Amino acid sequence: HWPLLNETMSGLRPGTLTLLGGSRAQQRRAFLMEWCVALTRSSKLPALFVSFEMTVRDLVFARISRESALPFHTVASLKLLGDPLRKNKLQKGLKNLAPYQGLLHLSGGLEAPDYSSLDQEIKRIRSLGNQKSPVVFVDWLNVMSGDASESHEARVCSLARALKCLAVKHAVPVIAGLDFERSPQEVNADATEESVFFEQVAAAEQLRTIADHSFTVCLSHSDTREAVRLLENKALENGAAPSSIPPVGVLKIGNGNSPGQSSESQGILFLFAQETGHCMELGLASDQEIVRFSRLEKQVNALDEQDVWNFRDAVTEKTDILYSTAGPTSPKEKIKVSVKVT
Repeated sequence: HWPLLNETMSGLRPGTLTLLGGSRAQQRRAFLMEWCVALTRSSKLPALFVSFEMTVRDLVFARISRESALPFHTVASLKLLGDPLRKNKLQKGLKNLAPYQGLLHLSGGLEAPDYSSLDQEIKRIRSLGNQKSPVVFVDWLNVMSGDASESHEARVCSLARALKCLAVKHAVPVIAGLDFERSPQEVNADATEESVFFEQVAAAEQLRTIADHSFTVCLSHSDTREAVRLLENKALENGAAPSSIPPVGVLKIGNGNSPGQSSESQGILFLFAQETGHCMELGLASDQEIVRFSRLEKQVNALDEQDVWNFRDAVTEKTDILYSTAGPTSPKEKIKVSVKVT
């Protein structure tokens, strides 16, 4: 699914711990979720995704949004009345979700946000009949419970060691997200607008020695500006106002170079559709601008063909508002959506 990242890591191996630091929770969570599902699809192994920010219900809605290419707020608010396009997209999304939904285990937090509860949840999933421990994704590590007598930095390190032990114990990869707690300028006084360092994470130096892989996620500002420009043009082509384009960004996944090194050109770029959670690998951040922008345009066009940007939906909603005083309309067909959480 992401060949460049896979090559960088030589795959996710059993018993390894990978840490992903970032300053924007939504971007980090969407990237981890996309990674989790891509791994489940390719390996046919169960996966456990633990979020301390979203309920299970919202996590399910996020997957339906991703697979149907419907905006999350549309799915979560059940705005699916009398709209054949939305109905068809929803049905397609549920069909896409079906092959792996039995392998994907979502947890909106644990009974207690600590190592023991996570260990018990892994054992519970393993006992369900497949006798396989799940690959574990945790978002986010900072809020898990540890020794109350420890400092914040020591607690984070202890939690990271516990996750590493958990990975070895169950012979699975564990991937965890962390918050940045320092600005780039606090790490390096000469930091630029796009500088990102893993040292922005608390106890970064110790965490690097504990984890097998450590990455950072941030926005590539120049590529994001180009993505916005391309979407504005697409909006006009679809008869929508440029102001109606959905939130979009180009994420850069890097190794968070040490403060003495340049970080602007290092990393792998991903096109991120915020409303649906799509994360599409674009290429290396070090490639020439003309190459990066060409790949970006191809991915924007590809997602447009899949109707991920929902331009037609935006035009329909605008038309409904403009002509809402034209008199009574025909009754809207109700579409019932049922989500079962176990």
